Amino acid sequence: MIIVLLGAPGTGKGTQAQFLARRFDLEAISTGDILRQEIKNGTSLGKKAEKFVTSGGLVPDDIIIDMIRGRIDGPENRSRTRTGVIFDGFPRTLSQAKALEKMLSSLGSGIDRAIYFHMPEERIIERLSGRRVCTDCGETYHVVYNPPKEVGVCGKCGGALYQREDDKPEIIRQRLQTYNRDTAPIIDYYSKKDYYLQVDAYDDIDRIKEKITRVLGG
Repeated sequence: MIIVLLGAPGTGKGTQAQFLARRFDLEAISTGDILRQEIKNGTSLGKKAEKFVTSGGLVPDDIIIDMIRGRIDGPENRSRTRTGVIFDGFPRTLSQAKALEKMLSSLGSGIDRAIYFHMPEERIIERLSGRRVCTDCGETYHVVYNPPKEVGVCGKCGGALYQREDDKPEIIRQRLQTYNRDTAPIIDYYSKKDYYLQVDAYDDIDRIKEKITRVLGG
């Protein structure tokens, strides 16, 4: 089973990805994690990618796709791949979507579900801008949906809570502009596929889980 999760930042893809990976015994694949690992291990692909990373540029699609191919089709991963993988936040561009489809086809496989987490932008801004993180243990809260018992204080370790820079409304709007420019076009691409599914990301988390699980046959 191969699943692609789509949606803007703050729509809850990560939470559902963790749940689905456990529920269906899938390998969760993060391109960021793969990229860092390849660079750390000093592989040929890692060395190519590092040149772009250190210069502040975007790593070309062909390098990203080759890394994913190695992760899926490598000897140590073939037995795991028979169970399936879940992509969270990848592909990020239309060219990556087409390249992924071509790569999977060459391996005799294909996408089983592309799930789009839809949420109005104002809801996204509200959700992300209300997030607070503990400076000590990293515990996460929300001023509306999951407030700490004491304002500004972590209920787990007593550390101070703060708002991350990229959770400020003006930064969130910039992130959404980038998303709409680069990533949103692939929603239209996948929406024409028979394996496409849209869920309301502002619905109750458990109801979203139930809907996706039912569609995936679990």
